[in-house]
Amino acid sequence: MAILRPVSFSRVFILVFGLLILCLGQGGGLLAPQAQAQEIGGGTITAISVSGNQRFSDEVIIRQSGLEIGQRFDEFTLNTALKALFATGNFNDVRINQQGGRISITVLEPDFINRIFFEGNSTINDKTLSGIVTVAPTDRLSRAQVQMDVNGILAAYASRGRYQATVRPLVAALGQGRVDLIFQIEEGDVSRVQSVNFIGNDEFSDRVLRGVVSIK
Repeated sequence: MAILRPVSFSRVFILVFGLLILCLGQGGGLLAPQAQAQEIGGGTITAISVSGNQRFSDEVIIRQSGLEIGQRFDEFTLNTALKALFATGNFNDVRINQQGGRISITVLEPDFINRIFFEGNSTINDKTLSGIVTVAPTDRLSRAQVQMDVNGILAAYASRGRYQATVRPLVAALGQGRVDLIFQIEEGDVSRVQSVNFIGNDEFSDRVLRGVVSIK
């Protein structure tokens, strides 16, 4: 059974553009700052490993990074590789770590929408709601786009007098980076106007004005 989880609107992906290297001297103490700077300052790539990838092969990711075995590197080289991988738009997060000449690339691939469901709706049918939302199957799951669709659904209910409606987006993880997106809806009651009062009307009576306004 798929596990439902709310779509997070506060998730922040940290872009790591620096490297943290702890260098131990022969006596077990830290090397002098100058020696650390020399270690970070350059080297030759002897191996490149990739982890976290499902859709894209190791070879594709390494090629997109621009790194090659035998290549001289420094901090600028690794920062450039990191930015190149983010620029592809294929990953939510990328981290590059270095230990000696060994470079490890860790990626976080985005989820993709498999199916879209609506639950709890009776006033507005699935077909109408499907025409309101902008997300679609095979789309990359975007929290910003999902939030926009939540607002669109709420506006549709408000136009029908249901101002207390709530919409909660959930995802059911299916594995291999696929999720079902569920819009869980509580329609609420129809809001009704109990009375209409007019203030400051000297030229026209309340009775005349009530015959003009559309709110009843």
